[in-house]
Amino acid sequence: MERIKALGISLNRKWMIHLFIVCLIILPLIIDSPKGTYEVIWLVYFLPPVLMATLHGYKTGMLTGVLCLIIQVCFELYEYQFTVNYNTQNFGLVIAISGGITAVTLNVGFLLRHLEKKQKELENLSRQLEFLANHDALTALPNRRIFEQKLSETILNAENSDKFVAIVFCDLDRFKYLNDTAGHAAGDVVISTVAHRVKQTIRTDDFLCRIGGDEFVLCINDITSLEDVKVIIQRILLTIELPIAFNTIEYKISASLGISIYPRDSKDPSALLRYADIAMYRSKARGSGNYTFFTPEMANALVRQSRIEANLRNAINQSQFILYYQPLFDIKTGKVIKAEALIRWNHPELGLVSPNEFIPLAEDTKLIIPIGKWVLRTAIKEAKKWHINGYPIKISINISSIQFQQNNCAQIIQEFLDEAKLDPQYLELEITERVALANPDSIIRKLNKLRSLGVQIAIDDFGTGYSSLSYLKKYPVQSVKIDRSFIQDITTSTCDRNMLEAMLIMAKNLDYSTVAEGVETSEQLSLLTQMGCDVAQGYLFSKPLPDDHFFDFLRRMLEKKESQIASYG
Repeated sequence: MERIKALGISLNRKWMIHLFIVCLIILPLIIDSPKGTYEVIWLVYFLPPVLMATLHGYKTGMLTGVLCLIIQVCFELYEYQFTVNYNTQNFGLVIAISGGITAVTLNVGFLLRHLEKKQKELENLSRQLEFLANHDALTALPNRRIFEQKLSETILNAENSDKFVAIVFCDLDRFKYLNDTAGHAAGDVVISTVAHRVKQTIRTDDFLCRIGGDEFVLCINDITSLEDVKVIIQRILLTIELPIAFNTIEYKISASLGISIYPRDSKDPSALLRYADIAMYRSKARGSGNYTFFTPEMANALVRQSRIEANLRNAINQSQFILYYQPLFDIKTGKVIKAEALIRWNHPELGLVSPNEFIPLAEDTKLIIPIGKWVLRTAIKEAKKWHINGYPIKISINISSIQFQQNNCAQIIQEFLDEAKLDPQYLELEITERVALANPDSIIRKLNKLRSLGVQIAIDDFGTGYSSLSYLKKYPVQSVKIDRSFIQDITTSTCDRNMLEAMLIMAKNLDYSTVAEGVETSEQLSLLTQMGCDVAQGYLFSKPLPDDHFFDFLRRMLEKKESQIASYG
């Protein structure tokens, strides 16, 4: 009602102005006299063009100016033709007024035309800026802000129904690798193509947005069962995995999806988006091209992970890390010949935290460098203590890829050896097969530098990576540790036995000493002995022990007259 009233008032004002303009045009025709005493009244003709241009644009203003000029000229010609006492001296005044009207009309018209043009440009620019503020420039999809607004509206509408809303967080797998190797142009094509295909795949009521990089979020409305969501998700995954052509090259990419459900998981839009993100990372951990529904256990794990990450930096300063040691036995002599140092985190509230939980975080935050230095220094000092007390065994230490990539890695190790006065031959560094083959030429140079110090080198988790034997034979390696996954089923699986035997033969031909990890039964030990494996490690002999307990273990082993391993066979 108020809008109607406002519209009526606006129309009345316009009609009043138009009536005023008409009066201005008629006024000189009434007041002007043949003797020319009121010729100056024609000056009011300057106003109608200006007013009409203001109301209706520069074109209407210019037409009004032309109309006023024609009326004035025609009226003066009429007076000149039919008036006997016409004052010819006023002809110049009429011409001046006419010229002035023409000039004002043209100037006002051109000025208003310029202003209208600028106004349209500003309006277009404003619309473009508003679009860019609310949409992704590459895909033209809505951005996170618009998605959150629409999600809130969708949830509000869903409150009065018995249907679900699914929020799907999508992250393209290994997109950074594609971007780095194929170039940003190829990456942009992949992103825009995936966005277009997914948008064509989903229903019209669902909405998709890009929240940055290789991440998309989808809201699926009006869901009656989780099976409906699974059907849509599987269709999306298949669509994303279709080849994408760019510059005669076809690229294939997959995606990891995480799904949260309203109202099962939460009624809060921000929480639902966060839960879908958490579920997506769980999908990534399972491998490429997977999807995972959020569960409360994931949130609990995230809280624990956040606490671990928050306290990780202070763990070194507060001496919360401790080292455990697990013995390795020479199978032929039955003697303990070395010990592997294994880090543990004794958190004051969480208790003993597994390395599987905090090592990945330490590598992501580069805290693995100071942690790795602490492990090296502490383990080397402990090994020297064993030697002083009559137990001259080697200490084996895992070294991360980030540590190994440091230019001063060999220098730091040399400093720790000199500090503890430990002979370098009693230090063995373990690197994984994946690290060894990441950049072979560079790794070989660094390993040769370490070998020149007298340090021993071992390949850890042998067989789990993608071995390149042409490179592996060039490595200055003394031993390989065969992963526990090849040991655990050798007593029941002929295939595993044959595979293990082939690996042992290959290692022997390369002149590597062989270490079997994860030996848990006497039957496994017996088979390893028959196959000619050199060293065994596992819970059959001892679980990892703190330094004082391990020292006692060494003392007990030394006191045995017979083979120390015989009692386990």
